[in-house]
Amino acid sequence: MRFVAKKARSPWVQPRWLIVLAIISATFIFEIMRWIIPFESRNPLYQEVTIGEPVIADWVYNGVDEEGYLRFFNRLDDQTVVLPPDSHLFGADGRFVVLEHHTPTSLTYAEPIEALPTRWILVILGLIAALVALILWRFQIWRQKFMKKFHPQRRIMRR
Repeated sequence: MRFVAKKARSPWVQPRWLIVLAIISATFIFEIMRWIIPFESRNPLYQEVTIGEPVIADWVYNGVDEEGYLRFFNRLDDQTVVLPPDSHLFGADGRFVVLEHHTPTSLTYAEPIEALPTRWILVILGLIAALVALILWRFQIWRQKFMKKFHPQRRIMRR
């Protein structure tokens, strides 16, 4: 039997690295586009209402007062809530929304989960994928060590 050295495969040729590289490249290109053209990347999950339209249950957007404060009105209880112009959250009836942008006649808001930036979602999914990959990799190493002990040729040689 002749000794032939196995040729080591480069880890960069494997398809899983190409997939990871493609995801990182796509994220990088997306972020560069947001930096170059900041006003074109609007979250499609944002909702826009005008004066008199409901935001949370019976709470409606009531415009902006003369000092620039946001006003919300509850139609059932005749209550008015006034928020400062730099507010980012509005909460009522046990729920809250993230205020994105407002003008005197319109308000743009999003539900809390929908207000997450795309890059945060990608980072969270990437970390979960890395953790799963690490666990699978460790399991594969453990399995190789375990199978070396019980290899069929070893059993035959012992007898």
